[in-house]
Amino acid sequence: EYREVCARLCGEGSRLVDRPDFESVLAEVPSVSYDTLVSIHSQDCVSRLRQAHGVHRRPGRLEAYCERWRRGESLVDLSEALDFPPCSLARLVLPALLGPGVQS
Repeated sequence: EYREVCARLCGEGSRLVDRPDFESVLAEVPSVSYDTLVSIHSQDCVSRLRQAHGVHRRPGRLEAYCERWRRGESLVDLSEALDFPPCSLARLVLPALLGPGVQS
């Protein structure tokens, strides 16, 4: 049952920046509580965010993101394109934009 719920919440094609439809999963798997669904989704998000963070913090990628921002692309648009939460992206990009000695 756990794997079934995971597949519905976090399966192929799910994006880190999107909220799953908890109500439809509850209708399909009524034996699982809403709190359990949120907990499973939260664990998946943390795991995927940790993996993605290592990729996005590489200096070459950060400079590319900064350049896209300088050309007028918003951090929200960047985060959507990268499937990476906007607040996490801002924490990576702002120190790169503001220069050394600035911490987020």
